[in-house]
Amino acid sequence: MIGMLLFRDSIQVLKKGLKGRIPWDEYLQGELLYQWDAYFEMLMKLEDVRFSRSFKPEDVNTSIDPDLVTFSDGNPHAFGMVAYVVWTLQNGSRVSCLIGSKAKLGQILKKNETVRNELNGATFNARFKSWIYEKTDVRFSKHYPIVDSRIVKDMLKKDSYSLDTFTGLRVSEIQKKTDVESCLHVCSIENVADILTKGAPPAFIGPGSWWQSGPA
Repeated sequence: MIGMLLFRDSIQVLKKGLKGRIPWDEYLQGELLYQWDAYFEMLMKLEDVRFSRSFKPEDVNTSIDPDLVTFSDGNPHAFGMVAYVVWTLQNGSRVSCLIGSKAKLGQILKKNETVRNELNGATFNARFKSWIYEKTDVRFSKHYPIVDSRIVKDMLKKDSYSLDTFTGLRVSEIQKKTDVESCLHVCSIENVADILTKGAPPAFIGPGSWWQSGPA
């Protein structure tokens, strides 16, 4: 995401004042050039990041079905979601494991429409939840979709036909695929999906990180 946002900014800077295509030999200068240098240096550290191949701990209490928890986020530039399986262990404690995520840049023509991208992220929540239920053999006890937008949370309780076309279609889809009464709200600083929409360096996504283990 850091690279995609940087690429988009670079294209916009290079196109400024130009008519037609950007010349093939056009080059970046100043702050953007330093940001690209820092980005490529950061990519070199990705080889140190490791992910567990299994999202099921060895000491799981198999008599208790796990919960699925999905976080979504949107900002003026991007939207995304991340999913965790929350298991109960033999000693009674609970542990969460990353199962998957998805993120996407927002439309350039709709830039700065935060609520629109927050709703797109919540739609990803519903779609990914359905995909996980279909593609895995895990039987879940409950699904908890979590957002950091109270506006979106309130939208999901409305009749979709009373909303504009863009909003109504997505609200209707979410209502069909999830239990909107289970939707929870957290403040932005506690929303782990924020990493998807802003990006994070490798040190923030390695083993034992907030990203891989989920919020407490």
